[in-house]
Amino acid sequence: MNFPAYELLETDERPDWINELGETTPVHVVKVNGYGWLLEYRTANEIAGLNPNYERLENPEIGWLVTTSRDEGREQDFVTRFFAPAYGIPEDPVTGIAHCCLGPYWRTRLGKDSMRGKQISARTGVVDVRCLGDDRVELQGEAVTIFRGHMLV
Repeated sequence: MNFPAYELLETDERPDWINELGETTPVHVVKVNGYGWLLEYRTANEIAGLNPNYERLENPEIGWLVTTSRDEGREQDFVTRFFAPAYGIPEDPVTGIAHCCLGPYWRTRLGKDSMRGKQISARTGVVDVRCLGDDRVELQGEAVTIFRGHMLV
């Protein structure tokens, strides 16, 4: 699937709510223009160990939270978890929208256009990400059907 890449805005801001994700502290904080935040942590173990206080993160001004770290020595380039309690989604199992900002973010850090990410939620999922220039991202992975419907005309 081909999607727009999200604009990432560097910031020195360290919002108070970051502590509501758990005991570890991100090493890099980036605003995702108009939508939320991308937080880089040191290790995949820190991402796996996040224990968000969902009630305190329900503030619409926070938006959604993409947490990520490199996953050196594994099959994927990075890992991630996605939280959006402000939108009624405590944690999404595998999130295309997150990879629309993770692609450009890791492209800069890893120096490559194609990479693999693994969302390490309870269900988990692998997403192959390819940056198409500066404004588009191509995502590939397996999908899970969560509901079916019929439209009556």
